[in-house]
Formats: sequence, structure tokens, C-alpha cells
Amino acid sequence: SSLQLSPQPTTQSTTQPVSQPSPTADPTANWKTYTNTKFGYSFKYPIEWANCPSNFGGGQTDTTIYLCSASLQPFDYIWTSYMDNPQHLNFQQLVTQGLSDDIKNNFKYTAVTIGQNTAYITKSLPAQSDTEQVFFKMQNNEYISISYQPSNSSSGFSETYPGYKIFQQILSTFRFD
Repeated sequence: SSLQLSPQPTTQSTTQPVSQPSPTADPTANWKTYTNTKFGYSFKYPIEWANCPSNFGGGQTDTTIYLCSASLQPFDYIWTSYMDNPQHLNFQQLVTQGLSDDIKNNFKYTAVTIGQNTAYITKSLPAQSDTEQVFFKMQNNEYISISYQPSNSSSGFSETYPGYKIFQQILSTFRFD
């Protein structure tokens, strides 16, 4: 008798590579860092930005810095400042003091968290210009504000300005040390 072998089905397993999501590149990775040691905060800003010209109100003190873009001409700029609050006023009272009742009555802001920080965002107020100001709350109801002024703001503030996305990236790097 002859032995007959019948072919056995074979299974072949192939390993398909599992696609890993590619890490998103940090657009701020190569940016410069501004550090204010007096008030204990820092943030990053694009390498092509620099101190604004002194005739622009630029320069730097221990409480304020003006940074201008070289690529967005005439140029967008940001500035930071420290707001003392010896009377321990609430946020709205602090930023509207000295303004007219009409402005005070129409004052609007949005409370947000950026990183680990409580912040308040105003558009065009209290500076009364086409500016977005972000106030980061410190201890004792003191604030650090970072403001964005687009170069072409004469037509009113718009989140579509090219520098606005950069401003949002700058804000995302803000840290209290």
C-alpha cells in the first residue's frame, strides 16, 4: 500500500508595521527665551523678533519689554508689563480703573487657563486699541500682561492677522518660574 500525503494548508503570518503617529514638531523649539527674574516668568518668542526701536516706545526695563517682528512689516509687536495691585482689586476693577463709565460698563473679558496659569483675555480693552491683552494672574492679585498689537490694526482687531498665530504660540510657552 502506498502512503498518500495530502497537502496541508499552510498559514503564513506576516507582521505589518504598526504606524506610529509622527510626533508633531514643536514650532517654538528653536525660539529665543525671554526671562524676567524680578517677577519670575518666562516665555519664548521667534528668533527673528527683537527689541523694538527705542523711538517706538521699545526697549526693556525690569517691568516691560517690547518685541517686534522683523518679518511682518511694518511690524506686529508684543509687549509685557507688570500690574501692581496694592488695593487687591478684582481683575475688572483693576484694569478699568481710570476709564470712563461707558467703557467700564461695556468691559468684557474671558477667563482661561494657559498651561497651568489662570489668565484673562481682553480684546481692545483696556488699552482702547486693536490689541489683544492676556493677563496672567500672580499671587496677591497682581498680573503680568502680554499684549499683541498687529501692524495693520486700523481696520479693527482680527484673529486672521498673520502674527496672531505666533502670538498664540508665544502664550503657550508662558511660565511662572
